[in-house]
Amino acid sequence: MKYLFVILFLSSTVAASAQKKTVKHAPALKKMDSLHVSLRARAQNYGDSIVVRWAPGNAVSWLLSQKDGFLLRRKVFRKGEKNVFSLMDSSSTVIHPWNLDAWGNYFKASHDSLSAVAAQIVFAKTVAFDNGKQGNSFNNISEKYNEQQSRFGFALVLADLDPAIAVGLGLRFTDRHIRKDLYYLYTIVPVQARANVSIDTARILIQGSGIYFRQKFSAITAIAGEKTIRLYWNSNATTNNFSGFIIEKSSDGKTFNRVNRLPFVGFKTGKDKNKPLEFNDSVTQDYKNYYYRVTGINAFGDRSDPSPVLVTHAVDLTAPHYPIISSIKNIKGTGAIQLRWIKKEKESDFKGYVVGRSTNLKGPFMPLSKDFLPFATNSFTDDHPLTDAPNYYIVAAVDTAGNAGRSMPAYMNVEDHIAPAQPTGLAGKIDSNGHVSIHWNWGKEADLAGYKIFFANAPDHQFTPLTSGFVTDSLFTDSITLRTLTKKIYYKVIAYDRSMNPSPASAVLALNKPDKVPPMASIIKGFTVTDSSVIIKWYPGSSADIAQQILYRKQDSSGEWVSVSGFKPKDSIYTDRSVVSKHNYVYAIETIDSSGLHSGKSFPLHVYVYSKGYKSGIKKFEVVKSQEKNAVSMHWVAPAGEISYYILFRGTENKGLKMAGNIPGSNTGYEDKTMPGNYQYAIKAVYKSGEESALSDIKTITLSEKEKL
Repeated sequence: MKYLFVILFLSSTVAASAQKKTVKHAPALKKMDSLHVSLRARAQNYGDSIVVRWAPGNAVSWLLSQKDGFLLRRKVFRKGEKNVFSLMDSSSTVIHPWNLDAWGNYFKASHDSLSAVAAQIVFAKTVAFDNGKQGNSFNNISEKYNEQQSRFGFALVLADLDPAIAVGLGLRFTDRHIRKDLYYLYTIVPVQARANVSIDTARILIQGSGIYFRQKFSAITAIAGEKTIRLYWNSNATTNNFSGFIIEKSSDGKTFNRVNRLPFVGFKTGKDKNKPLEFNDSVTQDYKNYYYRVTGINAFGDRSDPSPVLVTHAVDLTAPHYPIISSIKNIKGTGAIQLRWIKKEKESDFKGYVVGRSTNLKGPFMPLSKDFLPFATNSFTDDHPLTDAPNYYIVAAVDTAGNAGRSMPAYMNVEDHIAPAQPTGLAGKIDSNGHVSIHWNWGKEADLAGYKIFFANAPDHQFTPLTSGFVTDSLFTDSITLRTLTKKIYYKVIAYDRSMNPSPASAVLALNKPDKVPPMASIIKGFTVTDSSVIIKWYPGSSADIAQQILYRKQDSSGEWVSVSGFKPKDSIYTDRSVVSKHNYVYAIETIDSSGLHSGKSFPLHVYVYSKGYKSGIKKFEVVKSQEKNAVSMHWVAPAGEISYYILFRGTENKGLKMAGNIPGSNTGYEDKTMPGNYQYAIKAVYKSGEESALSDIKTITLSEKEKL
């Protein structure tokens, strides 16, 4: 309340017009223990009179003025040549506040309830000081201070809103003896000087020829609520220095009635002082047009022109009662999800249901149907739920105004038993400080949840998880000690999807302690070319810290090197089956140690893939039960040509054939020890030239439990 008058009244004194100017009085010197109080004044020329308004700066000076009043000195000047002013007249008068009888007489004559409030503020009993304990005395002083500040603030607001109240409080003077060719200087000081209280002298100079203009009120805005309309307007604009406001409403745009019996006063302080003023009005009907206008009241009690009329209406914001999802389930064999809900009451403005789906519990939920579902509907089937993400559902009851009553979300996921693919591209390095950085290729699964990282100090040890949760990146950093007898550390990565299905573990990554010497390069020692493959053999590099070997290939000598595959340190052979016959290829192999140092590519190998056909398959391939327990005996006739080895294929039931092993080329029989069950066998020959025969006939045999005994 301390700064209330500054906001409502004194801020308006900053604005000056061509008809008036304010003369500030230099502050008087004061003692260190004296109280200095400001006194501000403002004048308004109405053509036939001049009204002067003033106000003290705090509650103390106001309370003192209610006892003694103010001395107003009036000086009249004529403006001559060269802007020289000559004094024409001088007079003074004491402005006394009304006593209690005067307030009573005015109330009886006017029935102005605000005047009764003003009298109560001036003459009400104040809190008496408590001379008891120190704590009680301090609380009493604080209470008295707050009471005085409140009375002071309300008194100044009332003086702004009602000219008669301003006169009764001794804060207004009307000069009806003015001439247009003269200037008037008004000086206001307290009648009685007080010890230890220094109050400013207020001065205001105004020209007698001024013309009064009624202030304009800016446009108002509104926000519609349910049977509520919230009006807004800016009270800080230059033309809107108003202390109070009258709000009027009309239902036809012609006859306006006041909404507020007493002027509306908006108090704004601190961070809210620049916000628009707000007034809430209740209406009886939504979507019915109402007409509003606002009139401002300034510090002289003058009313502005009404604001431009605003036409607005309240809106329906009450949503229908929300449905309750009673069940949600997977429909077996279809992959669909069905949900059911309950809603007993149908509102009069009910429009329909909307089913929404999201991958997040908090939404956003996207509608699954183009049209509203009727009230009689209590189920919905999502024929295409998400298989790679969670499925959250809501059911919303929507009315004709677009208000939606939403159910609580319900969750259902499509059962997922497919594990992510094995992580690939696992690589890394250790720097000289023992900081490990490993990375891999991010999986292509849409429902991939993340990865878990495992490590061991030896490849045959139990791998220990490094992370409790999932790593949601394809990069991981670790820190190890380099002061250890072990020269390597081993890592592997397992991917998990959102259904917690684990992938096969990645290939084990072995990292050596860092060094500065590049590893010895691998040396290609030989190769074999067929019409569909190139078999490359090499001597691995002899360095002890080799981490991997990479085979590169390019077409012709002018092509760019492309990585074909990576290998473990001791790998020395690779069959490239991605070649095309009748093409030239260049191969080179590079060695990389655990510190990431590269040996450089080996001496290039140039090959040409020629075109050859398959030879005929093996004939007379027979499979019989062996006399030995749990074994299958097979025999065949060797085809013509130099056989390098045979490839045996075996399958169980209807799961297809898989390579079971190699048989030396000199053999024409083989015994396969296995468990009881249904088996399929086939064989093919690989010639020393690199050619292969066609697959033999597939033979089926059953090894029963009885035969096991």
